[in-house]
Amino acid sequence: MALMAAMLLKLLVVFCWLSTGIDASGRGFQPALRAPGPGPSLRSNSTHAHGPNKRFASFEPGSNNNLWPGRTITFSTENLKDVINAATQLRRAQALWTANGLPDDFQVEYISRTECEKRRSTCLMVKYVSKGGFSSNVGMPPVDSKGDSDYKGPVMTLLTEDAEGRRALNDNPSGDKLNVVIAHELGHAWGLIHEHANPVYWKRLYHNDERWDGNAFWSPNFVCTNIPGYSAAKGRAQKLIDAPGSKFKTLSAEDICVNWGLAKAADFAASDFLPGRTKIWADRIDKAQAQEEDVDWDSIMMYSTFHLGPNNGVLYKPFQEDTIPERTKPSQRDIAGLIALYEAGYKREARGPLHNEQDSAELSEFRKLTCG
Repeated sequence: MALMAAMLLKLLVVFCWLSTGIDASGRGFQPALRAPGPGPSLRSNSTHAHGPNKRFASFEPGSNNNLWPGRTITFSTENLKDVINAATQLRRAQALWTANGLPDDFQVEYISRTECEKRRSTCLMVKYVSKGGFSSNVGMPPVDSKGDSDYKGPVMTLLTEDAEGRRALNDNPSGDKLNVVIAHELGHAWGLIHEHANPVYWKRLYHNDERWDGNAFWSPNFVCTNIPGYSAAKGRAQKLIDAPGSKFKTLSAEDICVNWGLAKAADFAASDFLPGRTKIWADRIDKAQAQEEDVDWDSIMMYSTFHLGPNNGVLYKPFQEDTIPERTKPSQRDIAGLIALYEAGYKREARGPLHNEQDSAELSEFRKLTCG
């Protein structure tokens, strides 16, 4: 039970980020799992397997709000020609989770496009694109009862075989790299966020939440200036700061490496690393100063050091003492976290509406976002 409680540290049943719309890149998805150079990076290699104790507050037990009923993701494809490819890829990814301990009642199930459209809010639509990155909604965000033309239901975006971002994956004869990437997306679809984006691990400077002042991630091991396009992004940030009535007027251009909102607005990839909006979290983590040993360095949901390419090391273990390599499978904490999430062994604390609830003023923006 202690391990399972620790696993909840990485879960978000509400959603991954709160922003002012779709991804700043204009694609509607975070460009998180592209495959430059050595391929996509997801996780790390430490043997740490414990984390902070915490209590979790989210949906009422058994509500299945934002969780897949029966632990089964129902999916279809945007194009009929992609059915076999999508079914094969998702089931192989599911098998990777199952082989590492996830109960076999966590399933993916294909349904026809016609049936999916009838129940669009509870069906994952798989789309293949030739540009951009791999991405997925986190869990099953609710559709506003008032209607919203932008969001109809959860989406997973995968790259076509000839897409530039998949070439490094295609070079692997066994297909293992591609399978790990899709397993990462399946983790999002079931309800996990990026391990490295958990605000409890970061110095308070990066999220300004008084509850947490972690020591796992900050400037010594988050080398933001190595992110491609840093100089150009500073220029865009300065324009945002100088704009009349700017909400960023108290910031400097260099804050694209600290402030998630500014990085997002400036279309800078630091937003893929920085902790998102902590106010949408419904959990309460009792450990105020998380350390290196609290991070699940083995998580399949973790970016590697060279996620953005072999010459662009960005995220390291504390004080750059070690790189974070790619992982090849879900960690035991990934597994235990999903089990705990779907067993719903937590109670809802009294507080205002969560951002995924129908009476939340943030619902419209909340539904639009995805993780890569």
